[in-house]
Amino acid sequence: VRLITKQLLVIVSLIATVLVLGLVTVQEVRSLMRAEREAALKNIVEMAHGVVAAEHARVQRGEIDRDDALEAVRRAFYAMRFDNGNYVFITNFDNIDIVYPPDPSGEGYDGTDFKDSDGNFLYRDISSTGRNGEGLISYRWPKAGTDIPLEKIAYIKGFRPWQWSIGAGAYVDDLDAAVADFTLDYGMIALILVLAGSGVALLVSRSVTRPMEDLRHCMAGLSGGDLDVSIHGTGRGDEVGDMARAVEVFR
Repeated sequence: VRLITKQLLVIVSLIATVLVLGLVTVQEVRSLMRAEREAALKNIVEMAHGVVAAEHARVQRGEIDRDDALEAVRRAFYAMRFDNGNYVFITNFDNIDIVYPPDPSGEGYDGTDFKDSDGNFLYRDISSTGRNGEGLISYRWPKAGTDIPLEKIAYIKGFRPWQWSIGAGAYVDDLDAAVADFTLDYGMIALILVLAGSGVALLVSRSVTRPMEDLRHCMAGLSGGDLDVSIHGTGRGDEVGDMARAVEVFR
């Protein structure tokens, strides 16, 4: 294999390595960002679940009745906003809105047959998750003032004594934008590294190929009987110099 071919293989390998590393890094960054978002939602729902549990305990002690407890929960949840307007909600296991802070007039809505833009039965998924304990769901929901459904994730935790599913959701389109910015920054750095690495490879290659080409001409001259041919590189301290000194012996 000619040296120029080896050189090209080195450059191609460098580019492939940078691309693979970039893809893995971008996926890892997105996974970490999403995991952080999911953990934050879980913490919020755990706090909201604690509010409901506290009101249930008051009912159990006879301090208030169930209706008063519901009103106390509503007041607490209406004030429990996070991340520029996101909210905590409650539906029951029969798919009825119990607490819906964005529009309290919608409380009592039966969402049994409601589907998101992907055809998923959102309320049924919420109820099923709460009934089975807790977990994450994903669905599509338009942002306020728009008609475009965007991906949203929600953490749901059931409160079995009252047959409630307590949840909080957040959009993830901002994660896509952040990952896109990271990818662009990484791409610029990777391009600089590839160009620098290719430049170094070319310089190293030229420092070897030119002397080798000179030696080839010298050897051709010697084989043709030209003992006056100039042999370059005998003063080098590397392998090329060793070869040049070895060729000079034949003169």
